[in-house]
Amino acid sequence: MPSHIWDGWLNYAQIEPFGEERADLRAGIVASVVANAMGRKKGQRAFKPKDFIPQFQPRVVKTQTPDAIFEKLKVINALMGGTFEDKRQVH
Repeated sequence: MPSHIWDGWLNYAQIEPFGEERADLRAGIVASVVANAMGRKKGQRAFKPKDFIPQFQPRVVKTQTPDAIFEKLKVINALMGGTFEDKRQVH
């Protein structure tokens, strides 16, 4: 996809959100309406949509060095019966 099309979709999403976050908001709105319609104890605050929207922690990506990745690939190669000849130039 060309970058100008991608930028267009990003701009459109700012105006008219779509995707999973928007679906969670819609589900939260419905859930809060149902929960509030079921009645609350006296003095209990009304439920809000955000009370029903899951909050996910950002995924932490562990950075690996090229050498560490290379070592893992050598192990996978050996497990699959492959052979390895190191042709890297060591400085």
